[in-house]
Amino acid sequence: MAELLESGVEGDQLYLTDGLNSPELDVLQFSSQIFDCVTVIALAAESAGSTDTTDFDDNGDPTTATFEIFHFGDDGYEIVGYQEYAYDD
Repeated sequence: MAELLESGVEGDQLYLTDGLNSPELDVLQFSSQIFDCVTVIALAAESAGSTDTTDFDDNGDPTTATFEIFHFGDDGYEIVGYQEYAYDD
């Protein structure tokens, strides 16, 4: 950021965030980056010869996923289940 300011970019031309959702935003920040990270990890696992099955479509996007379902309680969080997802053409 310092280099941008020193190069002449004005402070009002920058948008900064700490990664937390701001009250005026109605979408998840960084969701596309998280998707990219998961995709890269899955492609790396497939390339390394992982024995787990990961299916990809013609664009290289994963077509299956497992979502962890958890809730927060007094002692932290507890995993309450998993949800399997598969995209069928």
